[in-house]
Amino acid sequence: MTESSDGETPGGTPVGSSHERETTSEEAVSTGVVIAVSEVLGTTADDLRPIGEVLDADALDSLVAGDGETDVSVRFQYERCSVVVTGDSITVEPPHHTLS
Repeated sequence: MTESSDGETPGGTPVGSSHERETTSEEAVSTGVVIAVSEVLGTTADDLRPIGEVLDADALDSLVAGDGETDVSVRFQYERCSVVVTGDSITVEPPHHTLS
C-alpha cells in the first residue's frame, strides 16, 4: 500500500501507528498479519518478506482457529513490527513501539 497525501494508507491507518484488525473465517490469520503489517509500514504486502520465512503460517492459522473454547495469544516479530494474534484480533505495533 502506498501512503496517501494525508499520511494514511489506503486502508485509513496512519503510517507508523499501531493497527488492530479483526480476524475472520474468510481470511487466513497469516494473511491478515501480512496485510496489517503492510498497512502499518505504509507499503504493499508484496514488498514484505514472505511470512513463511518467519514462522509456520499453517501452524499459526490452525492454532488461532483452534476449537474456539481456548484463549490463544501468539506474539512474534515480523518486519521489525511487534505482532500479537488472538482468536479474534491481530494487533501490530510499528518498529518504535513495544507490546506489553
